[in-house]
Amino acid sequence: MKVERLKKMEWTGKCHECDIDLVYCQQESTITWTCPVCGWGLATTYISPIYHDINNYEVFLLKDFSPKPNQLRVISRISGLNLIESKKLLGTDEAFLFKGKAADVLPIKTQLEQEEIGFKIVPEYNW
Repeated sequence: MKVERLKKMEWTGKCHECDIDLVYCQQESTITWTCPVCGWGLATTYISPIYHDINNYEVFLLKDFSPKPNQLRVISRISGLNLIESKKLLGTDEAFLFKGKAADVLPIKTQLEQEEIGFKIVPEYNW
């Protein structure tokens, strides 16, 4: 079978064989466009820059924080501590909550912001 080099072509969103609209599909970091008639398609990947960040980040709760019951449950869920231990954690000078990579810290940051829980992330977190 002769293999021809693909020439640079203008993107139309249509199959270059059938002239039918391609079907878009994204699963995690893989993106594909496939012709539903002949099966011709193309694929690419996209990996978010957050996964390239090699820093370890630490999340701390701010001092002098008196949590509401729902906030205490969120802190407990993130820290893996029971409610009593989570409340004791808030009485310490440095209320360490979590350590991880940027992609792991992002959902924790989001939860804390949604519940209006004061926190800081070290080093500076730009995600």
